[in-house]
Amino acid sequence: MSSTADLRGVARGGALNLVGAGVTTLVTLGTTLAIARALSKTGAGTFFAATSLFLLVESLVVSGATTGLVYFIARGRAVGRFADVRRSLRVSFVPVLVASVIVAASTPLWAPAFAQVLSGTPTSTGTGLVLLMCALPLAATSDMALAATTGYRTMRPTVFVERIGRPLLQLILVLAVLPRHDPVALALAWVAPYFISFIVAVVWLRRMVEKDDTRQAAGEPSNTGERLTLRTFWTYTAPRGVASVAQTAMQRLDIVLVGVLADAKAAALYTVATRFLVVGQLLAAAIATSVQPRLAGWFALGDSAAVRRHYQVATGWVVLIAWPFYLACAWLAPYWLELFGRGYNQATGVVVVLAGSMLLATGCGMVSVVLVMAGRTFDNLLNTVVALVVNIGLDVLLIPHLGIMGAAIGWAAAITANNLMPLAQVGFRLHMHPFGRATLLAGGVSAVCLGLVPLLTRLIIGPSLAGVLSGCVIGSALWLLAAVRYRNVLELQAFRPGRPVGAVAQP
Repeated sequence: MSSTADLRGVARGGALNLVGAGVTTLVTLGTTLAIARALSKTGAGTFFAATSLFLLVESLVVSGATTGLVYFIARGRAVGRFADVRRSLRVSFVPVLVASVIVAASTPLWAPAFAQVLSGTPTSTGTGLVLLMCALPLAATSDMALAATTGYRTMRPTVFVERIGRPLLQLILVLAVLPRHDPVALALAWVAPYFISFIVAVVWLRRMVEKDDTRQAAGEPSNTGERLTLRTFWTYTAPRGVASVAQTAMQRLDIVLVGVLADAKAAALYTVATRFLVVGQLLAAAIATSVQPRLAGWFALGDSAAVRRHYQVATGWVVLIAWPFYLACAWLAPYWLELFGRGYNQATGVVVVLAGSMLLATGCGMVSVVLVMAGRTFDNLLNTVVALVVNIGLDVLLIPHLGIMGAAIGWAAAITANNLMPLAQVGFRLHMHPFGRATLLAGGVSAVCLGLVPLLTRLIIGPSLAGVLSGCVIGSALWLLAAVRYRNVLELQAFRPGRPVGAVAQP
């Protein structure tokens, strides 16, 4: 296989994902901004907590099957076992669909009690929760179908449906109903786009499966090998499923815990302050999602050298993109938080703490993805569960005393644990690390341009918006010049349009 061709394939998929992540970023911030400014802090916090609960429950019913689909479809196609593709779809979709229907049907039993604790208004909030959960089977199926298309090494369905279409439609519908200040209408507007994404994702996946069937009918050899079974799929997927739930819990449970242990106003402050973190994670995931199916193929073929090289280069790309973003968010936090309404800049400390933790996390690269694609899902499960225990434990201890800063400390500690543990495992067991020339150069350039330069301008001009903003603008220009100057070391030539040169084989 041509290494250059593969790197360009990762770059093209990553670039498309970056476009999608950019759209998702703007739309997500727009939706959060609109809700925060249109509703009271109590109303906004209640809505954010309810939607976070929905996403957490969805992760629970999917149980990591999305990762299993990427893994088995990519591996099956890499070694010529095309029958495994259809089997992986059958053994994954049915259990997830049954679980999601059961959870959705049980929502009326617990929604009023949860609404009472969260907002004190069980009727409207509880009805909104029921509406959200009614869409759970469609949301889970949609995400499963998109994950399956990723196993075919294409990013277009994920980008156009999940990154662009659904968030944009959510924003449009939310803006349409916000003037009514009706929690039920707001919940319906937010969840309705899942119906559209369900249809589009399933149709797109069906066409891709039919194309594979056509290739087989045309006589392309198929390696029968060992038949993929329900047990094989879920033995791999179950640990990842628990880990996926724990991962989503770390991202969403904080908001729910802040709402319960503090109040809905604090939940609104915390949600707004942590939206930048989700944006940064989308940027990193844009590269990781592109390389994930290729890692599965390379591990199946035993090509450790390809895994090692692309892990280091991709980490360099992630650091080059994510570090300037997190540093700029930390410097400008007191000012951009005010855009959401008066008093939101009280959460500046939350931004600074979490930005620091994300510098470390992105510096480790897609370390958990490497671990999972190597088949070590139990290691990944252990890491994520430990991180979740750290997160919940510190939240319960600190939120009653420190409020949203306690939640930030708990999440930052969990992020640190969830990256350093797999980093050690990948190093000792797979003999790999992310710290290649590209990673070290990208980190140094980003730290100087968006860390040191804004500090100097702040000292010279003063602690004002003009001082910090000037530093970020100058630093960004220097960052761009450095990226162009050292493009060969960073291997940014992979992003150039055009047909790759060299033999192309499918891992």
